[in-house]
Amino acid sequence: ESIGTGAGIKLLCEGTAGPDGAITSRPFTEGEKKKCAAHGVQFQEFKIGQDGLVLIKRKGSEAFSLTLEDLRKAIAEYLPKDSLCQKNSLHTWNQIHPSFPTAPLRILGPAPASGTYDVLTEKIKGPCGSSLRHDGVYIEAPANENLIIQKVVNAPNTVGIITFSFYEKNKNRLLALPIEGIVPSFTSIQEGIYPLSRPLYLYIKLNDISQHRS
Repeated sequence: ESIGTGAGIKLLCEGTAGPDGAITSRPFTEGEKKKCAAHGVQFQEFKIGQDGLVLIKRKGSEAFSLTLEDLRKAIAEYLPKDSLCQKNSLHTWNQIHPSFPTAPLRILGPAPASGTYDVLTEKIKGPCGSSLRHDGVYIEAPANENLIIQKVVNAPNTVGIITFSFYEKNKNRLLALPIEGIVPSFTSIQEGIYPLSRPLYLYIKLNDISQHRS
């Protein structure tokens, strides 16, 4: 069942009568491990692969390469200014870098219930934390990457954040923006050199399933 990383871990840790395993896009947090232990759930972790987040635009639109710092400036809620953390006031791409388009910042990405969201906030975390904007620049999309792709294709100045597998299936109509000069690909993601790559995990419950399947 596809319900998102956080929701899947929650079900797994609620007790021995829950699911026997979960595939996640991030490792368990210390709080989640404690919750599993409190409910008597024992598990084993397996790293099963590597994935990546891809910044997409509509094919044929203007391409540009971002750094992680550029991405932070685009979507972080707070940015450092005069030794203080202040609300992000940037609203066009060329405010981040003069060579970027003059288009307004509009980014569709994962919502907090998604493990992809957790990975994204960890990747852009800076001196002012990892909170994402709530002023309409960063738009939380439902757990439906096809919807993000559809909106990006229909709006030339919109940037979307999706997983690599969805980009691969739709790259005939999408443009992937390089990060730190590196284009997302099977090779760059598997080798871990693409800055938005991430591991995938499988967690298997070790409790005797006969206790709750009789």
